[in-house]
Amino acid sequence: MIRKIPFALAILSMSGGVFIAILFGVNEDMFLARIKAGLERNVKIQQIVNAEEKSAKIQSETDKNWRYYQRYQVPLQSSIELGRLV
Repeated sequence: MIRKIPFALAILSMSGGVFIAILFGVNEDMFLARIKAGLERNVKIQQIVNAEEKSAKIQSETDKNWRYYQRYQVPLQSSIELGRLV
């Protein structure tokens, strides 16, 4: 039974990585919209008076946050490769 634990962990990590990759690929627009909606509710961004400056700030922060979302996927993809090696 103990010998099967690494195999089970590899299968679980591969499944999780594939699930997250599919989730990000299919719902990229949803994630971007949720990030943007959250930034529009941000108090510091709401205090910006100039509409162009506000829009530029929201866009730059959206891009930065989206990169963090994408970086979250990288360790999961690495776990898929680790699972393949096991």
